[in-house]
Amino acid sequence: MRNLFGSVALVGLALSSASALAEGPDEKTTSQRFKDWESICVERASTTQCRATQTLVNQQGQTVAVLNWYRPNAERMVFELAVPLLVDLSQGVAVSFDGAEPLKRNVRFCNNVACFVLAESDQELLDNFKRGSGGTLSFTPFGQQSNALNFSLQGFSAAYDSLK
Repeated sequence: MRNLFGSVALVGLALSSASALAEGPDEKTTSQRFKDWESICVERASTTQCRATQTLVNQQGQTVAVLNWYRPNAERMVFELAVPLLVDLSQGVAVSFDGAEPLKRNVRFCNNVACFVLAESDQELLDNFKRGSGGTLSFTPFGQQSNALNFSLQGFSAAYDSLK
């Protein structure tokens, strides 16, 4: 079960990350690196949407999770986290910073590629991303032990501040 979960889910996440960067005939994608974070902007017609993003990969180089922050407008911010399919929805996802008590967030939905945590205007989460130096993402695949993935916060504030 573990191998099936890993290979199918991780390939799906890798495909979803790649498709986010694909350009159509009326689109222009630009990116800027901020240490371990990247700001990716897609310009369509007269609108530009940017994301501060970090992709977490396993030792084999396969995508395991994708962390995104974006601002749909000046008043709102959204944290979006993609984790593999078959995650135990009842357990949610925990994010901790520099070894502090984890912040638990619920999985909002799954599609045929991944399951997603969406947190809108979550100032507590944003403050921790800006303050910390590193974080740990924990989730439980259905019927398995919890997985913990470390991520860097180096460059996060600059990437987030670059969002339009």
